Amino acid sequence: MVNIMKKLNYAKLNVNGNSTVFILDDVNRLNYPMISQKLMSNEFLAAEQVCYIKNINDDSKYRLEMMGGEFCVNAALSFIGYNCFINNSGDMFDFEMSGADGLIAGKANLDTEIELTSSNYKNIPFVKEATHIIFASTIPEKFAILEDLYDLTREDVKIVMRYGNDIKQLFNYPLEDTKAGTWKIIEDRTNSDSIFDVAIYKK
Repeated sequence: MVNIMKKLNYAKLNVNGNSTVFILDDVNRLNYPMISQKLMSNEFLAAEQVCYIKNINDDSKYRLEMMGGEFCVNAALSFIGYNCFINNSGDMFDFEMSGADGLIAGKANLDTEIELTSSNYKNIPFVKEATHIIFASTIPEKFAILEDLYDLTREDVKIVMRYGNDIKQLFNYPLEDTKAGTWKIIEDRTNSDSIFDVAIYKK
């Protein structure tokens, strides 16, 4: 058996406390699950997700591929930051990513400000198929997005919403009421040992 884990060039970036490992070598898609599992384990890199960078043409256009073919906002943001650091450039650039139609555009600067400009969740095919969608607690527009998702998602989808009320609002955006007749909370998990709490919604 060939040990494909013998040597892989990678970069690890952390955006919003959610670490992404980028594999810089060309890897057979069939090996994604095994590589991802190892790199996300605590004994290796303890990453939240693993993303594979593909060079798709001679104009240095890139495609990002997640193990399950999904779209990952944190990986997209991390790649924008990575591009800025490697090229020492804050210019706008675009790339492709699994789970998204068309190009994604973004820019960053060396002061760590990152802007993702053209990834509209309404145009991501995976949104219509997802069984679970997780919101980070630091998205200010998350309840406006949640309202939009009501008509875009399948009937049995579950939404996992991180939030923080009272003193936890120092680190999170709070829970908000949803429009009558739409989303309802089926479980509200509060934890005094965590800086955020979790509400689970269904239609």
